[in-house]
Amino acid sequence: MSLLVVRDLSVAIGAAAPVDGVSFEIGDGETFALLGESGCGKSLTALALLRLLPEAARIAGGSVQFAGQELCALTEAQMRGVRGGKIGMIFQEPGASLNPVMTVGAQIAEALNFHTGSAAEEKIVELLAAVGISDPARRATEYPFQMSGGMKQRAMTAMALAGEPALLIADEPTTALDVTIQAQVLDLLDGLRRQRRMAMLLISHDLGVVAQMADRIGVMYAGQLVEVAPRAAFFAAPGHPYARRLFAALPATTAVDMAAFRQRRLLTIPGSVPPLGTRHVGCRFAARCDEALPVCRTTPPPWREYAAGQQVRCHLEMARALAAESADFAARQKVGAGGTASAVPLGEMQTALLEARDLKVHFPIRRGVLQTVVGHVRAVDGVSLTLLAGRTLALVGESGCGKTTVGKAILGLQTPTGGAVKLSGKLLQGLAPAAMQMVFQDPFGSLNPRLRVGEIIAEGLRAQVVAGDPALRVAKLLEQVGLSGDMVGRYPHEFSGGQRQRIAIARALAVRPQVLICDEPTSALDVSVQAQILNLLTDLQAQLGLAYLFITHNITVVDYLAQEVAVMYLGRIVEYGTVDEVLRSARHPYTQALLAAVPKIVGGSEYIRVAGDPPSPAKAPSGCHFHPRCPRAEPRCREAYPEAVVFSATHRAHCFFAT
Repeated sequence: MSLLVVRDLSVAIGAAAPVDGVSFEIGDGETFALLGESGCGKSLTALALLRLLPEAARIAGGSVQFAGQELCALTEAQMRGVRGGKIGMIFQEPGASLNPVMTVGAQIAEALNFHTGSAAEEKIVELLAAVGISDPARRATEYPFQMSGGMKQRAMTAMALAGEPALLIADEPTTALDVTIQAQVLDLLDGLRRQRRMAMLLISHDLGVVAQMADRIGVMYAGQLVEVAPRAAFFAAPGHPYARRLFAALPATTAVDMAAFRQRRLLTIPGSVPPLGTRHVGCRFAARCDEALPVCRTTPPPWREYAAGQQVRCHLEMARALAAESADFAARQKVGAGGTASAVPLGEMQTALLEARDLKVHFPIRRGVLQTVVGHVRAVDGVSLTLLAGRTLALVGESGCGKTTVGKAILGLQTPTGGAVKLSGKLLQGLAPAAMQMVFQDPFGSLNPRLRVGEIIAEGLRAQVVAGDPALRVAKLLEQVGLSGDMVGRYPHEFSGGQRQRIAIARALAVRPQVLICDEPTSALDVSVQAQILNLLTDLQAQLGLAYLFITHNITVVDYLAQEVAVMYLGRIVEYGTVDEVLRSARHPYTQALLAAVPKIVGGSEYIRVAGDPPSPAKAPSGCHFHPRCPRAEPRCREAYPEAVVFSATHRAHCFFAT
């Protein structure tokens, strides 16, 4: 018997229908995943189940039955007993969902009081312990700002479990987390589901997360489900053209010839999800589908059986292989990647374009009325990097390890405490020259909302007094990044996330830089938009000879884009080498843990998993900084920081066990 049965659920906002005729079922103890790009209606579907829709939205039709009870017929007072008590929800952003002026324990107590009538301190501690929070009694007295992102997500999970729900809705529960913390949260959710025989509705756009967690999958596009299938069937052979293109847009990590794969463009899905008010006639994906037939544009497709237990909403009878995009990157030489050319020894680099030596950034900790310095936060502690023209060096690690601070220190946006930065052999002091530019993580936050796109891009031209007609240059830059030159008069809010990131790249290119520092430029993007940005960056590198310092925690992106990789932990580089040396022959336990934590669509992991959160750089552990989290740690690891062990001319790691 199904625990949750949804039939023809529709949500209206004015005349628009962001959720239109959605039907699915979830059984006891089952995990059903809703998969799709942002704007497809996944989160709105979940909110409709709990009747937590925004004020402008309403349920326009359909049925939601939970344990045989029709939720759409309940009064608001009756629904309060369902929310939290029978159906719990973990929201996407725990920082915004937790009350900043209440302790975590007090917030859990609220839920316990409402649903059980009692909020014993022992029960609060028990819930925090159940979600893997160490020292739960102390953590219950802390405020959300005192917790890391992973711990806040665990606290949200504890609140959701307080009413002992039979169904847990998890809306993008790991989107903002590092891969190591993501792995911990996913293991936690799956363990709790099995232990409590709890059903789960998982909302995600991450195929790796869905592959690890789901029993069945529903693919959403433009407010409708277009495919429903068991996990094994879906990942073996997705049936709908949209689902197959989501897979094709992923950077591969299991290609037989990875070197050849890196020389190809990623497949992309042209266009974007239709705007909310679009009036649909035929198939909603037809405008973006290169397999579309005339009937697809005039008649809504019916549901049909694609394979045993696998249904698709599509006119096409058979899925055909996607034709690879033309991608003859003859002009692009990825030297040192995948063994396609001889690697450049670390100690014998060709003339370095960018060089950082023993870079340090220490922030003073002040106390008392006189603001006496009582210590330092060693955000960056002796980092050395070398970057050649036309190449990409990836800087990877968990949040808080110092990656972004390294980028800002190289640019002079953060004054280094020590060390030196050279560009083309010239020592840099103060702000970096125009030859170095930065693309920030959040394109919306980095673009001035009061300026038009043309003015945003032209700012750099005016500041650096670049020769030529600014208007012509701006139009050419927009076309160079795949946008239309007539978009100069629009504001940032009129563009999608991927388009805003293209505008940010165009602004960086305006002053003809040699080095781009890219700080998580694809982390907030859907997989289809991510593929477009990665193709763009690769094209620009081939055309302009740009060098990238690519800051990220996405290992699959690193594998596709980079030639060298530097792994950071608590302000220091712990492993450095070519992409194949680091990702396929990792020697440091921390690097192995990062690789093991990446959710995989196929295959398992042979590496260790790391526990806990990174220590504070204000109180870095003695000896090897990783030893409190390393399962192989010995007394010597606590006593001294390991020297670099050199494995080849390009590969080194700081670990006593690295051999």
